[in-house]
Amino acid sequence: MLVSTEKPAQITEKKKITSKDFRTIAVSAIGASANDNLVQIVFGLEVPDSVTREEVIMEEVRLVMTPRTLKTVQVTLTNLVNGLESALGEIQIGVLPPVEVEKTSK
Repeated sequence: MLVSTEKPAQITEKKKITSKDFRTIAVSAIGASANDNLVQIVFGLEVPDSVTREEVIMEEVRLVMTPRTLKTVQVTLTNLVNGLESALGEIQIGVLPPVEVEKTSK
C-alpha cells in the first residue's frame, strides 16, 4: 500500500502509475545524511572492484525527502520489520555507524 506523506494523520490510498524511470535494485549498503530541511538516503550494493577485487559500494540510488516523509518511512519500515520478525524471528544486523545531522544556522 502506498500512502501520502503530505497530510499527517490521514491514510489515503491513491491511484498508482509507474514512472518510466522506475527500476528495481538490489541493496546491501545504505548511507544517510540530513539537515533540518532535507534528508538524503543512498542505497548501494557491495561489489568487488574489478581491478583490486576489494569490496566497494556501488551507489545505485539516492532518496531525498523532508523530515516528515522520513518519519513516515520510519513508521512504515518499523511496522514491516515487526511483522517479519513476528513471523520469522529476530532479524540480526551488525553495528551501525551514527548518522550526523547538519543543523543550518538561522
